[in-house]
Amino acid sequence: MAVNKHYCQGTNCHTNTTQDRFQKSTGMLRGRYAYATFNNQRFVNDNFIIFCSNGCLIDWVNEHTQDIINQRPINFITQRRTSEGYEKVKDNHWNSHSIQKINQNSQE
Repeated sequence: MAVNKHYCQGTNCHTNTTQDRFQKSTGMLRGRYAYATFNNQRFVNDNFIIFCSNGCLIDWVNEHTQDIINQRPINFITQRRTSEGYEKVKDNHWNSHSIQKINQNSQE
């Protein structure tokens, strides 16, 4: 069954290190789905049909302001973006986990 949501259009959504974006089996961060479905009448004129959060909306506006002013087309993201090379690291002091980028140079 196809998901009835767009992928978040945020320019940095796939690089934010949060638990829900991290896929442990591949070590990748994935962009989220937009917050609202595109047939939800409550969000018809809302930004959450194409963004997962206000942070992603602001990132997108900051990235594309000059394109909007100069009336240049902006490509719509149709595939989930990913960032590779992350791992979950346990902090023994607080007994918690964090997601960190793997240092490629230290693996030589």
